[in-house]
Amino acid sequence: MESVTLTINGREARAGCGETLLEAAKSAGVYLPALCHYRGLTPLAELVPDMACQLCLVEADGEVVLSCNTMVVDGMKVETRTPRVREMTKRNFREIMRRYPVEQMSGELKEVAEYVGLEEYPAGTPKKLAVREDSPFFLRDHNLCILCERCVRVCDDIRGARAIEFAFPCHRACPAGIDIPRYVRLIARGRHDASLAVIREK
Repeated sequence: MESVTLTINGREARAGCGETLLEAAKSAGVYLPALCHYRGLTPLAELVPDMACQLCLVEADGEVVLSCNTMVVDGMKVETRTPRVREMTKRNFREIMRRYPVEQMSGELKEVAEYVGLEEYPAGTPKKLAVREDSPFFLRDHNLCILCERCVRVCDDIRGARAIEFAFPCHRACPAGIDIPRYVRLIARGRHDASLAVIREK
């Protein structure tokens, strides 16, 4: 496989042609948070940009990009911890944490929190969804969902089990097939034209 040479945080690194910056950083031992990313899945940012976690930001040749869907280029200069990237990543993570009960934060979320250096957490909005215990294999606590879609996509596209549904029943129950959570989220972000486009998709 052909390879390219790039610089990550001032250090030279090699990556295969066709690799993303996220993959190159991981191979070089540089941590980047990426809650919606999973090996073998198309980056969510390519499929539904406004659904992606937006945490794997880097500055590549002076431009802030998502590392999960940006391909490496020979001679590229990448910085992962510039003030601009840090502030944007922290803001995006804060938005994610608004949908999560902080007292139950652990594992990967805790790792991201330490990476972004979040001093205080926003008051989460409780979903008050019932915990489903009808499966003999696992509990489904949708109150812990951050809408990154990773578990659903892995279950559907990689495992082929189709055993996990989205946290919001309206996502699948809408007679018109409209992605209600995405529509509401875009309205909350002030992107009214984009939210209208979600309805028009169907």
